[in-house]
Amino acid sequence: MTTNTSQSKKFDPLGWYSSKLDESPMITKALTAAFVAGGGDVGCQWIVQRNKDGFTWDPARTGRFAFLGLSLIAPVSHHWYGFVMSRIPGVGAGVIAKRVACDQLFFAPLFIPAFVTSLKLLEGSSISKALKEVKDSFVDMYTSNLLLWVPAMAFNFAFTPAKYQVLFSNCVGFIWNTWLSWKTQEEGKETVAEEEEKVAVE
Repeated sequence: MTTNTSQSKKFDPLGWYSSKLDESPMITKALTAAFVAGGGDVGCQWIVQRNKDGFTWDPARTGRFAFLGLSLIAPVSHHWYGFVMSRIPGVGAGVIAKRVACDQLFFAPLFIPAFVTSLKLLEGSSISKALKEVKDSFVDMYTSNLLLWVPAMAFNFAFTPAKYQVLFSNCVGFIWNTWLSWKTQEEGKETVAEEEEKVAVE
């Protein structure tokens, strides 16, 4: 009785993803970020609408978040993490604290406005209107960012291998993007309502 040595191996998702990171790191990270950012928006839309008449998906809105994941989040995160890891090498609590501080004191205050401004421009807002919305919502967004990302990035820099760090941040980003989607869309609705009220008064 012969044994079949050519039996197909079980599919290993992590192994497959790891090989794609080795073969095409930027493309793999960009597609992952697009999926996560778009998925976060779909989750947000569902959460907001779940108690209403029914879920009506806005694909254009999801597409904007996915596009920013592809073109902004992934490439910026890829190069930023590489920069931080190379400039602050080593292990230990002190090193991790320096990386997190650098990430949250320098990167986050620049990236959040860049992301929100880009999103508003994609929605058709003028640059002045987009910047005003960023100014009005920045403190709230940055505070919420610190609550989520400080512990998340401490874990990421401490325990996640370098090539998986963008993937880890994308997983945490699913939660963040769901909240950010809600925040940016609610801010936009409030701004429109204020403008309509102003016009009515005039």
